[in-house]
Amino acid sequence: MKKYKLTLIASLLGIFSQAVATNLIALIFVPLMSLYGLSFVHLGVLVGVNFGLQILTDIVFAPLIDKIGYKKLILPACAFASLGLLLLGAVPLFSEYAFYVMLAATGIFAAACGLTEILLSPMVTAMDSDRGRYVSLLHSAYAWGQVITVILTTGLLALLGSERWYLIPVMWALLPAVCFFMFARAPFPPAIPEQKRTRTGTVMRSPVFVLLLTAIFFGAAAEVTVNQWASVFAEKALGMDKAAGDLLCMCGFAAAMGAGRLLYSIKGGGKNLSRILFFSAVGAFACYVTAALSPNNAVCTAAFILCGLCTALIASDSFPAAGSWLYASLAVFGDTGAAVIPLITGTMADAFGEGAGAGLAAALGVSAEQGGLRLALLVSAAVPMLCALSHYVLAKVRSGGKHRGGTGSADGYDTAP
Repeated sequence: MKKYKLTLIASLLGIFSQAVATNLIALIFVPLMSLYGLSFVHLGVLVGVNFGLQILTDIVFAPLIDKIGYKKLILPACAFASLGLLLLGAVPLFSEYAFYVMLAATGIFAAACGLTEILLSPMVTAMDSDRGRYVSLLHSAYAWGQVITVILTTGLLALLGSERWYLIPVMWALLPAVCFFMFARAPFPPAIPEQKRTRTGTVMRSPVFVLLLTAIFFGAAAEVTVNQWASVFAEKALGMDKAAGDLLCMCGFAAAMGAGRLLYSIKGGGKNLSRILFFSAVGAFACYVTAALSPNNAVCTAAFILCGLCTALIASDSFPAAGSWLYASLAVFGDTGAAVIPLITGTMADAFGEGAGAGLAAALGVSAEQGGLRLALLVSAAVPMLCALSHYVLAKVRSGGKHRGGTGSADGYDTAP
């Protein structure tokens, strides 16, 4: 691993940059609303473009990564991430067309984030044989990136004033620029040669592949639903001040998620990953139910934070020679789950607040709106339970040796043909 030390550090900063680009718009949107007359509809469009272009980038570039190589793709990804943030900071220069400039900036760094997402996991996996631990370390950097992005951006807004919000994306643009120069000097692991890759058809016909896609869909959905709704739930359902809700629920969730992944990267080598994933998903289910039904705000907050520990880890060692397209496939399903399920949760919250949540609201002594939010979260608890079921079936299939295409799985099962 010594050979790739600089590459690993650059990868950690790269995933950190992705956290900045993904979360920044939501954090600075309140001053944007007042300064440029935007609405929540505009925010929804920006979020949709962000996720949509990430998914599109995953699909378009998935077949090309192993052919082109990591370096020729990661360098433009870093450059465009920096460019997108700089363009966001230039919005005051085009105030008459502010939203369209924001839309263009979001599209640029969303495409960069999508490309970064499908490059870094296979890169880090290829650097070391202890795959699960280093990929877990990589993903912990995203969680810590989210925590630091929330804290620093909130602090800078308070320090600079909302009128100078544009300085914040300009400052953050330095991070992917640093990554660009680090990657330019760093060595890269070789991509899997085409003649040595497991055939795509072989992988796609495997029940393990289908179960992996199902697990990552529900796992990402379970994570992002809590993450996206933590701030709103804390403010609307728990009656917290917005800043307190963001720091306690949103940052607490992300910090716990980062700590869990970091702990696995340090202590997780040789552990049964499938078992960890199963119990993590069950734990997430318990946290959802507790947050939805507890009348005690402190207990609800603790449930949100503990849910951060119950996050899914990438499991790709079932097909170690499948190539980077496998990671891209997982990313597509993860991004789709992250986009679809939180939207459904929001739709349910609106619908339940008008009637279905009345019973729960009366039982907990809260308003109809709060009852609708809680009931929506309670129904959404089915998502982590479906994730747990996927991992349970996946473990049974693996232990039974019913698939082909891999050896030496990191989850403790023998995956030989």
